Amino acid sequence: MLLTLADLAAYAGTFLGAVLTLLVVGGLFVATHSVTCGPHEVLVLSGRLHRRPDGTQVGYRVIKGGRALRFPFLESVTPLSLEPIPLQVRVASAFLRGGDRVDLEFEARVKVSGQSPALDRAIERFLGQAEEIAGIAESLLEGHARAALAARTLLEVQSLDAFGLRAALAEVEAECASLGLEVISLERPRVDQSKAG
Repeated sequence: MLLTLADLAAYAGTFLGAVLTLLVVGGLFVATHSVTCGPHEVLVLSGRLHRRPDGTQVGYRVIKGGRALRFPFLESVTPLSLEPIPLQVRVASAFLRGGDRVDLEFEARVKVSGQSPALDRAIERFLGQAEEIAGIAESLLEGHARAALAARTLLEVQSLDAFGLRAALAEVEAECASLGLEVISLERPRVDQSKAG
C-alpha cells in the first residue's frame, strides 16, 4: 500500500493541527496558571507538600521575585507584603520610677522579614491575616515601651532620644523576630507630662 501525495498532505495537516492545538492549549495553561511576584512581596503557594533544603516538609512554597506555575486545584496563591508598615505608637499614662506619669508617643516602622527562617515564622503566623501585623507590632511596642518607662525616672525619660528608645526596646526586637517581623526604625519620642502626678 503506497501513500499518495494527497494522503501525505492529509497526515501532515493532521499532525500539524495536533501540534498547533497542543501549543495553544499549553500556552493557555501557562498563561492562566502562571503567577508573578512583584517587588517587595513574596507569594506563598500553599496546598502541596514541599521539601525544604534541610529535609523538612511544609505545606507551602515561597516565591521571592519572578514567576512560578501554580498547580490548578492543588495550590492557592496568597501574597505577603514586605513593605515597611508605619506605626504611630502611643503610651498613655505610663508610670515612671518615682510615681510620675507621662504620655509617650513615637513613630516606628516594622516589616515582615524577607529571610528564612524568620519569613517562615511570619508565613505561619500571618498568612491570610496580614492586616493583623500592624496591630500586633503596635501592641508589642507599646507594652515594651511601658515596661521600659517603668524602670526610668522623669529626667531619664525627658532625655530619651531615638537611640535610647531603641536600647530601651531591645527586647521587643527579639519578640518581633520570633513572629517573623523586623523593627526597621524608631523615631525620637515625644514626652507629654500633662498628666504627671
